Amino acid sequence: MDKSIMDLTSRTGVAEPTTILGMDGSSVLIAGAIFLSAIMGAGIALFTIGHQRMISRKKTAYNLAYTLRRPTLQKSERVFLDRCVKGRWRRIVKPKTSDDRRQKQEIANYLNHFEWACVAMRQNIVDEGVLKAVIGDTLVKRYSAARPLIHLIRTETGDDEIFEHFEHVARKWKDYPKIPSRNVLRTAWHQVTNT
Repeated sequence: MDKSIMDLTSRTGVAEPTTILGMDGSSVLIAGAIFLSAIMGAGIALFTIGHQRMISRKKTAYNLAYTLRRPTLQKSERVFLDRCVKGRWRRIVKPKTSDDRRQKQEIANYLNHFEWACVAMRQNIVDEGVLKAVIGDTLVKRYSAARPLIHLIRTETGDDEIFEHFEHVARKWKDYPKIPSRNVLRTAWHQVTNT
């Protein structure tokens, strides 16, 4: 204990606040250092949280795009592309046979995957740059192929919001340059997974 505090408390039994805080201003410096440390700690914590969120958004975008390689979605893609060649979208909107109903479900699964990816991107849940690099060209082409079906569904249901996010992103991305080479994508993925 400081000698001045001991002397003061021994005489009166109670230390005076001015003596405890110190007249030389050292307590003000200590308080300032504590405050500055707290501000720096909060800044570092906010930076770390923001950085982790960015990494999470990039990983989520890559994982979402990677699901297009799953066998179930590849099967749905084949059904979609086959129907694109044949046309006859009305039988998908209003199926008559069990095969038409099965194809309708496959096509809905496939197009919904793009819609969900676009919703996640527009809600800032996934990183647009990664999503664009991985599936940008495919998304634009699939929207272009599905546009007659989407128009027919909207006409039949009277709901203009069906696949609105898919449409918005495809229109936004259609004028962007094509996706980069695979080496660029591998490098981007390596950076995301090793941060």
